Amino acid sequence: MKNGDIAALVRYRIEQVETALDDARFLLVGNRSPLSIINRSCYAMFYAALGLLQAIGKIPGKHTGVIGLFDTEFVQKGRFRRNSRATSTGLLRCVRSPTTG
Repeated sequence: MKNGDIAALVRYRIEQVETALDDARFLLVGNRSPLSIINRSCYAMFYAALGLLQAIGKIPGKHTGVIGLFDTEFVQKGRFRRNSRATSTGLLRCVRSPTTG
């Protein structure tokens, strides 16, 4: 994949993050279902992780691939603290159980 293609893909992921967060805010302000708010927030985190991976040339095929690669490329290498909600552990909890994420 060419650098321009990767940059466009990462920009697209950033747009997805912004849309998911806007949706979460809209749901929150509208006093909507907490599950729906958490779902959109989890997807924002997922899209952000996916964008980071794609920026370094890693393109996983499944949700679990994103989680595993994020752990390998960013958490284990010290770019994110392991106890942060932004780590693969937080993302995995969010994907598996969005009510307790």
